[in-house]
Amino acid sequence: MSHLTHFNKLSLVVLEMCEVIARRSRSIVEETNVTMKIYRVCNELFDEFYDGRPTRHISVSISKLEDENSMQLSIFEANKWRNLKLGSAMDAIRSKYGVPLHY
Repeated sequence: MSHLTHFNKLSLVVLEMCEVIARRSRSIVEETNVTMKIYRVCNELFDEFYDGRPTRHISVSISKLEDENSMQLSIFEANKWRNLKLGSAMDAIRSKYGVPLHY
């Protein structure tokens, strides 16, 4: 097999991967750093796409996180301040004791 043929086949594999990724992605309307909000979106994706086969790798990528010291106020989230404080407390515990290796 020539180098160019191998390159073309690899390019097709990358294209297929990009198409799968584009179908399996979500955006959250407002910036956030709230773990549970991100977790809910991840669970929605998992519920939608998991087909019951054995899984060897799951990956999550996040961008445009809200700065930890800022908070967008919302009339629809009455407990936002409480949840922010709870998330900060959980982060402090994880920093001190680490993250569990097995779930």
